[in-house]
Amino acid sequence: MACLLLSTMAGSVGLRFKNGYTLKPMGSFSKVKDSKGVLYELYGPVNILSSHRYDKAMTGFLQCLKEFETFAQGVDRQNDDRGGTGQHGSSSNYFKLPYQIDGDKIDGRKIGFPFSRYERWTAALKIMLVDLKSCLAWVANQS
Repeated sequence: MACLLLSTMAGSVGLRFKNGYTLKPMGSFSKVKDSKGVLYELYGPVNILSSHRYDKAMTGFLQCLKEFETFAQGVDRQNDDRGGTGQHGSSSNYFKLPYQIDGDKIDGRKIGFPFSRYERWTAALKIMLVDLKSCLAWVANQS
């Protein structure tokens, strides 16, 4: 459902991801396609042998979320340059995700599936959802 949410939000504001990844929302079986056309499953992993596919899918998803942040900042900048609503005023007021994304990490936590440290992985997924919620609030304020 997170894949569907991000894909829908991106579509509603006219964002087409250019980072080499494409979101494929398919209910409980969503996928991420890379620039080479390889599909990675956002569900699972079933076992240790297939976990790398899930890790790549989650990294791609995070990159799309990061690109959404960059897009939203650009829209805020444009609105500010045009006089907008007057709510911005400085670059510190442009959209920013509460938790920063860096590669395959969100707020310093690896998003890949661990086979031992479930607490850190669960925390990473939780804060990813907080970032998604912030994106949703930004989209709602654009209307």
